Amino acid sequence: MCAASFAIGWALAKVLRAAHGDTVALTFATGMNNSSAGAVLASTQLPTHPQVLLPVLAYSLLQKTGAGLTDSLFARRRAAVPEGNR
Repeated sequence: MCAASFAIGWALAKVLRAAHGDTVALTFATGMNNSSAGAVLASTQLPTHPQVLLPVLAYSLLQKTGAGLTDSLFARRRAAVPEGNR
């Protein structure tokens, strides 16, 4: 689900023929979401069951890792494009 949200943002930017900066912004805006709100909600509603936080925290770590990988891909693609074609 995490990778799909990044991919959907990137695909939408490509369909719209967005510039590189707009593609990056749309990809991250679509791919990142506020999982901290889920952690607060889970911990306040189920204070006697701290294990409910594990999926929320795992997703948050996965999301941050996915964002780092996405940034690396954008950086490589940007470096491969000649300066005059950017």
